[in-house]
Amino acid sequence: MIDCIVCTRHWHQVCALHLDQIWSEGFICNTCHVTIRVLAASDKICNVKSQLKNYYPNQATDGYPYRTKAIFAFQKLEGVDVVFFGMYVQEYDEHCPAPNTRRVYISYFDTVHFFQLKIYRTDVYHEILIGYLDYVKQHGYMYAHMWACPASEDIDYIFYRHPCEQNILKLKCLQDWCKIMLDREQLQNDIKQDCLDSQIQRVIDIPYFDGDFWPIMIENNIEKLDQEDRGKQEAEDLDDPIESEHPTEVTRNHTSFSTQIVDSCYSNLDFTYYFNLAF
Repeated sequence: MIDCIVCTRHWHQVCALHLDQIWSEGFICNTCHVTIRVLAASDKICNVKSQLKNYYPNQATDGYPYRTKAIFAFQKLEGVDVVFFGMYVQEYDEHCPAPNTRRVYISYFDTVHFFQLKIYRTDVYHEILIGYLDYVKQHGYMYAHMWACPASEDIDYIFYRHPCEQNILKLKCLQDWCKIMLDREQLQNDIKQDCLDSQIQRVIDIPYFDGDFWPIMIENNIEKLDQEDRGKQEAEDLDDPIESEHPTEVTRNHTSFSTQIVDSCYSNLDFTYYFNLAF
């Protein structure tokens, strides 16, 4: 007799067609067997938004090429493959310009609670994510990013409908859920410390992904600070309409403004729900 390492059910070794010499990692029965499929993959460009390009006209790139994938997990229940997990990822390889070089971004992941047995659902979800992170690590990627943004009850992310009885994780629960997964693999997940270690002083040095937190925050903060700067300049022009600004003062103000943008983005970011994973 052998035991399934997932559900712990007992199986006859001959009926299960299992040999320890071949599958030394343990036996997983057909009931618990999970199939991972890449259902779609295509090449896209993450276009840089207008405010950032206007502020760094000669430095900001037009876009970052990446490969997007739709990855889903299935379990065979009563002879039918049933989907229970899905995620969309963006993979920026070694040919992508900095700062996106060799980075992946998990843009969405979603579940429907059909996996059996119920007590193993969280472990299986974690293993799928950890397995993907291990896969990209083996293919040369150095960082992974994930924004733990909870779904709203009236918005469907990947799956069009969720069972009425399925609980939607709130922000704190989702944070803890992600932290438990990362702690299992002992992955570094402090995005603020990563920015400090990299000595990031300009927003164009922050990794930039489609639909991510940073592009939205950067655009909003550039627009806000630009409006404040124009207001101050107009007030100064009214006080002294003749004296023009010295070129060195323009450079100094631009550098100061760039630092303000980074500081403003940091101040608006709750670092407990944005994860930067260093392999």
